[in-house]
Amino acid sequence: MAWEVDYGMMLFDMLGISSDYPALEENGAVTDYNVDYIATGAIIIPTTSGGKVTEVRGGSGAISVASTTLNPVIVLNNVNRSGTTSQLQISNPGNSTVVVLPDGTSNSFTCTGTSTTSGAVQSGIRCQGTEQIIIKGQFYNTGVLTAKGGAESPGIGGYYGTTACGTVRIYGGRVTATGGTSGAGIGGGYHVTGGTKVISGKAVVTANGTGNAAGAGGGAGAYAGGTTSVRQNGTLNANSGNSNAAGAGGGGGSSAAGGGGGSVLVQDNGILNAKSYSDGAGIGGGGSDGGAAGGGATVTISGGITVATTGSARTNSRDIGAGVNNSNVTGAGGTTTITSGSVNPTKGRFNPRPTNGSANGSNALYKTTVNVWDVKTSTPIAGATLTIQVTVSAGTYTYTANTNASGLAYIWLPSGLTVTIVGTHPDYTSTGIATYTTVGSDAGTTGLGI
Repeated sequence: MAWEVDYGMMLFDMLGISSDYPALEENGAVTDYNVDYIATGAIIIPTTSGGKVTEVRGGSGAISVASTTLNPVIVLNNVNRSGTTSQLQISNPGNSTVVVLPDGTSNSFTCTGTSTTSGAVQSGIRCQGTEQIIIKGQFYNTGVLTAKGGAESPGIGGYYGTTACGTVRIYGGRVTATGGTSGAGIGGGYHVTGGTKVISGKAVVTANGTGNAAGAGGGAGAYAGGTTSVRQNGTLNANSGNSNAAGAGGGGGSSAAGGGGGSVLVQDNGILNAKSYSDGAGIGGGGSDGGAAGGGATVTISGGITVATTGSARTNSRDIGAGVNNSNVTGAGGTTTITSGSVNPTKGRFNPRPTNGSANGSNALYKTTVNVWDVKTSTPIAGATLTIQVTVSAGTYTYTANTNASGLAYIWLPSGLTVTIVGTHPDYTSTGIATYTTVGSDAGTTGLGI
């Protein structure tokens, strides 16, 4: 290990470290910080580094955080580590470790371990139980992080032999996490639940499960999905392994039951693209080859763009909802509440039907596809904002949605209402208005020029 104390040597724009730990905050780009330590080689971040900034440069060997270190900050400067155990170990329970991805850097942690024994520490980045990692970018959000798990372990999260993934918060940068055999991209390894995952702050994250593991959620062996939240302009692309897991939600089972979906939340212009590749739901429960399918997730969507796709050809499979087993029987439970946002279950398969939540009367919702175009150029408008006042027996609420790259928004409203859709152009001050009467099917369409 090379370790150099270097107080105040280097001033970066954009992180912000002080006695109240602003680096832990979710909002905004990182501000100024001074580097306290510079390190290369295998490193243990000591207790004395609590609240201080360690810049790691290149080198080889694992990086770990001492168990009692309070809120350390680790800046990755083109750090690429590979080994048979976890190469970044967040091992300070009850505390947070902030990892910063400076603009223009490319960093990776790869575990090559092949042990299938419980307790082998083989996550690409270990984070389990009460441990918490916060990954932040800089102004241009170009810092890259890649994490690859070893056998039975996730790219980021809890390895086989732990009970749950810890709390993984990604607030910036471009992050790709891929599980090893039976591991989620972000979440649990084999027989490990999905923990808490928050994607926010313009982070662009791809989470790829392997085998019976979810992209973001539970590991193989039918383990539950935990909580997945996408918000404040964060993007999560969650892809299951090639067996029975959900894209975002529960792990799949072979002879065992599928894992339950946990909780999935999309809000504040978050973008979630969730895809399963077999009998798991796009969002929700895992499937099973020989047991009961996993139950659906508690899905709450109040903004952003959500696309969910099941890879199963079985007639009872779900884009959003429970998984399905090899006898074409779905799991039980799950709810979907939509109060804003563009939501597209691409195969039109979901169960139960979404509602607008108890505060709005729990009305059944139906999908309407809205096509938005520029009246000057007759081309689709991406990023247009639609605003609708929805009046039901419980009162009036405001539904908003943004169009995708094709100028389409998929809105969900109760049937039998006449509503006014107001569209706002993203590039200049201009609005368009359309009146539409909702229908009791998912085949409703309307258009709007701005």
